[in-house]
Formats: sequence, structure tokens, C-alpha cells
Amino acid sequence: MAASPALTRRALVDRLRARLGLSAREAGELLDGFLDILAERLAEGGAASFRGLGRFETRLSPPRPGRDPATGRPVPIPARRRPVFTLSPDLRALLRDGEA
Repeated sequence: MAASPALTRRALVDRLRARLGLSAREAGELLDGFLDILAERLAEGGAASFRGLGRFETRLSPPRPGRDPATGRPVPIPARRRPVFTLSPDLRALLRDGEA
């Protein structure tokens, strides 16, 4: 099965235009607003759940030892928050059944 091209911002704006009857500017503003709200929510440490799609959240990665590849010296890697996406059971089933 050949991989399909990634869904770009431009393609998503075009699909929003067609589906909702918006102008390109309105669709772009809608998408930008949605992504801004999602990013703000994650930056606050919150989560965002979308029924049928999944859940976006941040998790804390604990500090760990690392190594400088140039010198080989140990370097401490500090704790950090990282984004995580978990598929909903519905989307997981759709992807699993679509591969058969």
C-alpha cells in the first residue's frame, strides 16, 4: 500500500472551504484559531480530547543521563514536558480494519 501525501495546512484549509462554504481567509483563520487554542491548552499543562479522534496531552519526561556525541562526556538531560497523542478506540479500529 503506497503512502499518501501528508495533509498540509493548505489542503486542510481547502477542505474546510469546500465543506463549510467559507472563504480561504475565513477557513485559514478558523484553522489558525483552533490550533492556537490547542497549543495554549497544552502549554498550560492541560489536555484536549476529541471524540472519535483521540486525546492530546503533555507528559513529564524525568531527568536522565545523556552523553555528548562529540566528546563522549556525560551530560544531564533535564526534565521536560513532551506532547503525546493517544488514539481513540474508534480511530484505532478504523485504522486496523482499513489495513485488512
